[in-house]
Amino acid sequence: MLAIDAHTHILPPTQSIWGVLSWPPEQLLQRMNENGIDKAVVVNAGLFLPEEIKTVNNFVAEAVKKYPDRLVGFASCVPPLGDFAIQELKRCVQELGMKGIKLYPPKPEYLIDSAVVYPVVEAATKFKIPITIHSDFSNATCTPYQVARLADRFPEATLIMAHMGLHSDLYMFTPDIVKRYENVVLDTAATPDHPNYTFVDPIRTLGLGRVVFGSDALPLDQAVALKKLEMAEKLWGLTKEEKKHIIGENMARILGIRHPG
Repeated sequence: MLAIDAHTHILPPTQSIWGVLSWPPEQLLQRMNENGIDKAVVVNAGLFLPEEIKTVNNFVAEAVKKYPDRLVGFASCVPPLGDFAIQELKRCVQELGMKGIKLYPPKPEYLIDSAVVYPVVEAATKFKIPITIHSDFSNATCTPYQVARLADRFPEATLIMAHMGLHSDLYMFTPDIVKRYENVVLDTAATPDHPNYTFVDPIRTLGLGRVVFGSDALPLDQAVALKKLEMAEKLWGLTKEEKKHIIGENMARILGIRHPG
């Protein structure tokens, strides 16, 4: 059974409010080997200075170049930067070989369903690459309702909604919110610890093809996310076929990855 983690992070040494953060690709690969994960999609974001964005995108591209069979790179993209955002997206796809982009509306703040995002979505659609979008019911920039509005405007775009809205009392409603938008895929990274609402209900509401496994490693624990998937199968009736689509087949299809299994 092919296993792809659709939501991971690596990072060069970076100053933050928590001190210097460093998540080397080798540490991620160690976790993947321990947990039986074949491939991981790196979806860094949250930077807003052009030189920082280029540095992180280059770092991801070098890691993918070093471990091409294990890592898939998504470009960090910041729509409010206008022409730079489009040119950097083109560079990442055409020169660095990135396979998607990540949008993080809380930093710098912009509304995910606003016109500032449209040129980026249009460019990503032209390149036929998916867009992973941070979602959060508690943040006015990127609720699942707003991601749904963007999906409605751009039905040809593949939008991967990360975290399913995050909120422990509300995220179980996300599948119904996006049900009519077939171009929205739910990414289970950093969702609350309820296996039924994270895996079983979404895949039965949306169908086999619209839920992908994510862990948010390295900052979060990949093994814990996998344990939640295991409990969905053991205690909540997730079938082997459903698990196979969630853990790998859906993301493989989105990325155009062929797997003999």
